[in-house]
Amino acid sequence: MTRDWPQNLIKSGNGTLHVGGTDVPVRARHLTDPAEARWVSELVIRKYGPAVKRSLEGGPPTPAEQATFELFLAN
Repeated sequence: MTRDWPQNLIKSGNGTLHVGGTDVPVRARHLTDPAEARWVSELVIRKYGPAVKRSLEGGPPTPAEQATFELFLAN
Protein backbone atom coordinates (compact mmCIF):
# COMPACT_ATOMS: atom_id res chain seq x y z
CA MET A 1 0.00 0.00 0.00
CA THR A 2 3.05 2.26 0.02
CA ARG A 3 3.15 2.51 -3.78
CA ASP A 4 1.25 5.21 -5.64
CA TRP A 5 -1.08 2.98 -7.66
CA PRO A 6 -3.05 1.44 -4.74
CA GLN A 7 -3.31 4.81 -3.02
CA ASN A 8 -4.59 6.40 -6.24
CA LEU A 9 -7.16 3.62 -6.72
CA ILE A 10 -8.43 4.04 -3.17
CA LYS A 11 -8.59 7.81 -3.52
CA SER A 12 -10.32 7.99 -6.91
CA GLY A 13 -11.89 4.56 -7.34
CA ASN A 14 -10.85 4.67 -11.01
CA GLY A 15 -7.78 3.75 -13.00
CA THR A 16 -6.42 2.59 -16.31
CA LEU A 17 -5.32 -0.98 -16.91
CA HIS A 18 -2.68 -1.27 -19.64
CA VAL A 19 -3.19 -4.57 -21.49
CA GLY A 20 -1.33 -5.51 -24.66
CA GLY A 21 -0.88 -1.91 -25.77
CA THR A 22 -4.50 -1.03 -25.01
CA ASP A 23 -5.65 1.26 -22.20
CA VAL A 24 -8.77 -0.04 -20.46
CA PRO A 25 -10.59 2.35 -18.08
CA VAL A 26 -11.62 0.56 -14.88
CA ARG A 27 -13.42 1.13 -11.61
CA ALA A 28 -11.78 -0.46 -8.59
CA ARG A 29 -13.15 -2.05 -5.44
CA HIS A 30 -10.59 -2.43 -2.68
CA LEU A 31 -10.88 -5.86 -1.04
CA THR A 32 -10.77 -5.05 2.67
CA ASP A 33 -12.18 -8.36 3.91
CA PRO A 34 -9.13 -10.49 4.82
CA ALA A 35 -10.90 -13.74 3.89
CA GLU A 36 -11.75 -12.40 0.43
CA ALA A 37 -8.19 -11.16 -0.16
CA ARG A 38 -6.83 -14.51 1.09
CA TRP A 39 -9.09 -16.32 -1.42
CA VAL A 40 -7.63 -14.20 -4.24
CA SER A 41 -4.14 -15.07 -3.01
CA GLU A 42 -4.98 -18.74 -3.59
CA LEU A 43 -5.75 -17.96 -7.25
CA VAL A 44 -2.45 -16.09 -7.59
CA ILE A 45 -0.57 -19.01 -6.00
CA ARG A 46 -2.15 -21.40 -8.52
CA LYS A 47 -0.86 -19.23 -11.35
CA TYR A 48 2.54 -18.10 -10.04
CA GLY A 49 3.47 -20.85 -7.58
CA PRO A 50 4.24 -21.19 -3.91
CA ALA A 51 6.63 -18.23 -3.82
CA VAL A 52 3.49 -16.09 -3.42
CA LYS A 53 2.70 -15.75 0.27
CA ARG A 54 -0.78 -15.77 1.75
CA SER A 55 -1.85 -14.89 5.25
CA LEU A 56 -3.00 -17.45 7.77
CA GLU A 57 -6.69 -17.56 8.59
CA GLY A 58 -7.35 -15.13 11.42
CA GLY A 59 -3.97 -13.46 10.92
CA PRO A 60 -3.17 -10.09 9.39
CA PRO A 61 -3.22 -9.84 5.58
CA THR A 62 0.07 -9.87 3.70
CA PRO A 63 1.15 -6.63 1.98
CA ALA A 64 -0.02 -8.06 -1.36
CA GLU A 65 -3.41 -8.97 0.12
CA GLN A 66 -3.74 -5.45 1.50
CA ALA A 67 -3.31 -4.14 -2.06
CA THR A 68 -5.88 -6.44 -3.68
CA PHE A 69 -8.56 -4.86 -5.87
CA GLU A 70 -11.45 -6.11 -7.96
CA LEU A 71 -11.56 -4.27 -11.30
CA PHE A 72 -14.66 -3.52 -13.38
CA LEU A 73 -14.86 -1.99 -16.82
CA ALA A 74 -15.66 1.70 -16.41
CA ASN A 75 -18.75 2.99 -18.18
